[in-house]
Amino acid sequence: MVRTGGEGPKGISAVLVEAEAKGLSFGALEDKMGWRAQPTAQVQFDDCEIPAENLIGEAGRGFAYAMAGLDGGRLNIAAGALGGAQRAMDLTMGYVSERKAFGQSLDQFQACNSVWQSKRCGCNRHGSSCGKRRGSSTLPRRMPRNSARWQSSM
Repeated sequence: MVRTGGEGPKGISAVLVEAEAKGLSFGALEDKMGWRAQPTAQVQFDDCEIPAENLIGEAGRGFAYAMAGLDGGRLNIAAGALGGAQRAMDLTMGYVSERKAFGQSLDQFQACNSVWQSKRCGCNRHGSSCGKRRGSSTLPRRMPRNSARWQSSM
């Protein structure tokens, strides 16, 4: 995203910058609290020249494209969280049915009634999964047709 016009969001455009572009550099990696699987650093353009044909979509629409990208990112986070929740539930269900205390498995105790818990959590996970699926079905309609992402999905 670079500023190609006036102030505000309508002055921002999306461009493709080649890795070897003169004036392109990157800052130090950020020390993040959360998700560390994806490196984060500042991208710096010092007198960097970008050919006009490297414009993605329409000039001045870069901010709108970035916001649409965040929608997809939120769905990716939701998918990962749902997968983690499912795995945690699977491991928990296995553990409480195998672990014994006072001569019986944990799932036999009233406080750990796994049937009730799994039904309740299963309904919540199913509802979340449906919401994620519904949200993802709207994404392709909002992508710019001449963007790299649109072309790569065709």
